Formats: sequence, structure tokens, C-alpha cells
Amino acid sequence: MKLLVFLLFLLPLWVEAQLMEPLDRWGIRTAYTHTNSSKSFVFVGASLNSIDVDASGLAAAGAKVYAGAQIGKPDNWKIIPEIGADAFFILPVGAGVSVNTEAITPRVGITLLNTIEFYWGYSIPFKGDSYFRGRTFSVIVNLFSGL
Repeated sequence: MKLLVFLLFLLPLWVEAQLMEPLDRWGIRTAYTHTNSSKSFVFVGASLNSIDVDASGLAAAGAKVYAGAQIGKPDNWKIIPEIGADAFFILPVGAGVSVNTEAITPRVGITLLNTIEFYWGYSIPFKGDSYFRGRTFSVIVNLFSGL
């Protein structure tokens, strides 16, 4: 059931990514995430990116998929694997969804050409004692070639 919900959330982003330039730019994704339960995590991972800027340079669209781990020390050191996808259609608005072993987090925010992002989301936990629950805020730096 969890896999089905995950695939349904990622389907619109996958379709958008297929309509744009191919996801062909590998990158490094780092992030700081603060959860509603007053826990902080650092994300480190890899991303596969696409960005398409029109000839005038005034509009752009982009997408990325990523995988990595949330690392934090709420009570003891915790490493939580995570995958996700983000897309932006009209500068500077972006949207995305991530799934880790504890929760699914849809989010919206502000992005600067898929590189520096500020996202607000709401984590829906899979289990009762999840560190990811309620409101979340993330600051993301996504570095990839070919900007």
C-alpha cells in the first residue's frame, strides 16, 4: 500500500519531467530540515536534474529526482533514507514530495533555478513515533553541472 501511495504522488512529477529536457545532470543535494516536533536533520544525497530556460531568460522549468539520507541527533544519532522529486514551472515557485522510512512529505516553496530552495511542507507519518510529523521547513542547496 505504501508503495502504491508513493507512486501516485510521484506520477505527476515524473510526467512533467518526461515532457521537459531529459534528466541528465547529476548533482549533489544538501539540505537542512526542521520538523514540527523540534527536530533538525541534515540531508546529504545525489540528484538527477533537468532545467530548461527559454531564449529570453525570463522563464524556466525544471525537475529533479534525488536519493540520500537525513542525518540527525534527536535522541541518538539517526540516519533515515529518503527519496523524492521536485519540479518548478514558473519562477520562483516549486513543488515536490519526499518519502523516507518514517513519513511522506508533500511541499511547496521558492526556488532559484533548482539550485537554492526554501520549502514548507507537511509530513504525514507512517508510524506513531516518527521524527517527521506535521509542519516542516527545508533549506536546500542542489549543485549540478550545466546551469
